[in-house]
Amino acid sequence: SYSHTLSDEETAARFLEMATFGPTRELVNDLVTVTGTNLKSKFAQFVTDQIAAPVGSHREYFRKRLNQRMTETFNIGVSGPAPCEKNSRWRRFAFTEKDKILSGSRTMEYKTVTTSDSTIIYTLSFMGHLRTVLTEPLRYYTNFRNSDDSVAVPVGEFNICQVESIEGSRRPPKGKISP
Repeated sequence: SYSHTLSDEETAARFLEMATFGPTRELVNDLVTVTGTNLKSKFAQFVTDQIAAPVGSHREYFRKRLNQRMTETFNIGVSGPAPCEKNSRWRRFAFTEKDKILSGSRTMEYKTVTTSDSTIIYTLSFMGHLRTVLTEPLRYYTNFRNSDDSVAVPVGEFNICQVESIEGSRRPPKGKISP
């Protein structure tokens, strides 16, 4: 018959495989080199220490690095849960194709707001929900060949006629438009 006794390092590694996202040499050595106690009490102390440690959020870590594209949500544009709260969804553009469909009887509101420190900001709202805040006024280009040829959009209410669910501007760089 075959018998094999695990070393303290192997036992610690097996424990860490179950108690963490995987053992590291440093964690194994930390568990094995504590003198004066047996492995079971070292494991118990490790678990106690982990419970006492500050809570880290894998969800928060993950969301800071990846945010799936969301073209619409249940409550579009509602100031909603904070980024790590349940049911929070975020996108990097203000309007969706669904807004274009809904805008037949509703308008987008564009207005200026003066903050408490006298800074002027520009807001875009749709169906009573704030969608985005701008630090500069909206502009439209009367001639795409000349980036200086732009006009500030006046404040007011507008219908949404076209939506491109992209970040930033798709305006081509100067000199890249064929006649």
